[in-house]
This record gives sequence, C-alpha cells and structure tokens, in this order.
Amino acid sequence: MLTNSHVVRNGGDRWVVRLSDERELPAYVVATGSRNAGIHYDLALVQIEGASNLTPARFAEDRPQEGEPVWAIGAPYGRAEVITKGELKRITRDGILLTNTEVHPGNSGGPLVNQTGEVIGINTEINPSMPADATTASISVPVVQKYLPRLME
Repeated sequence: MLTNSHVVRNGGDRWVVRLSDERELPAYVVATGSRNAGIHYDLALVQIEGASNLTPARFAEDRPQEGEPVWAIGAPYGRAEVITKGELKRITRDGILLTNTEVHPGNSGGPLVNQTGEVIGINTEINPSMPADATTASISVPVVQKYLPRLME
C-alpha cells in the first residue's frame, strides 16, 4: 500500500489496516521517504499481512489535464470512504497537482483519481497559503513512479 510518510511517521512500525469490506489486518511500514526533504519524498510503503483478493488501484497512463474533474478519496476525521469532487487547477513544473478538492486531516495518503477512477496523484497537503482556487496539493503519478524505486530498495 502506498501512502504519505507523514501519515505513518510517528505511529511506529506496526499498524492495523481496515479494508472496505470491514476486515482489519495487521500491517507494517516497509519504507518511508522524508517530508523534510520535500513534498516529492512524502511517500511510504506499507505491507498488509494476510490480504487476499484485493483489487489494486490503477495509475493513470495519460497525464492529467488542467481543468479536468478530480476526486479525492480518504478518511477525514476517521470517517471511512469519503469522496470529494474538485477540479485540477494547476500542474507545477515539478509534478505537483494543485486542486480545489475539499480535503481535511485524514485525506493525506489517499488517492486523487480522474473521472475513469484511475489514480493521478497521492493527496499530500492542505495549504491555505496557496492560491485561493487551489488549496490542495497531490504528488502526481510520474513523480511517484520516479521516487518509488528508491523506497522499494
């Protein structure tokens, strides 16, 4: 499972993951990047033990386009499976997706998906100092794919 390093940073190595079918399975942190090194490194790998019959999320093959609708999936304030809709406002030169999708604490580490349900980014940051029309930042799939091999080592 891929999430943000700041989500698991202070929680120890052992976790319990609740799946959408209500199963709770043990999990452990395999590797973490460092948010201090920049938003691009705010990634973590978590291994779920005993998981079977899971359908993996698909990374989008096409690059997202500014102006397209997007959905953030997460568990803000501990409420499972909350989905909010917004618009992709900007793509920065370094591959960060800026959206106006409403997210709250608990959305970090969840996917940002396009209208076909493909993952285009990992929700990472709520930043009110960004432009008013783009207060949420996500790490784009190309950036994830660039830094993922480092985590897997």
